[in-house]
Amino acid sequence: MTVEWRSVVGWGQEEIDELRSIAYAYMRQGQMTLAHTFFEALVVLQPNSLYDLRMLASLRDLLGDPAGAIEVYQQLLKNEPNDLFASIGLSKALLATGQRGPAMERLRLLSTCANRLIANDAQALLLAYA
Repeated sequence: MTVEWRSVVGWGQEEIDELRSIAYAYMRQGQMTLAHTFFEALVVLQPNSLYDLRMLASLRDLLGDPAGAIEVYQQLLKNEPNDLFASIGLSKALLATGQRGPAMERLRLLSTCANRLIANDAQALLLAYA
């Protein structure tokens, strides 16, 4: 059974947006650990928010938790399989945890995508880890 936490706490979109603004403000101030805590709460409150999932995965990676980032990137890609930024983030986190095979396979696919920013990043990582 999945708990609908927004209903439990009685929050609407306005409260969610305020919480997101606070999380973003902490990021801008360089308070990444606090921002991470807020984005974790946001993902609990809105589990399918792609933005919140992206931010949480990025923060986990930034804070030195690539295994945690992998978990969130996989959840994100389950909801949005064509998210190229999540895919490149997952590749980097896989490399950071020593999962070279799956990372390289993903990077080979990304290196030929139409988005030049993603393709260039993937090609650079392929060269760096060749």
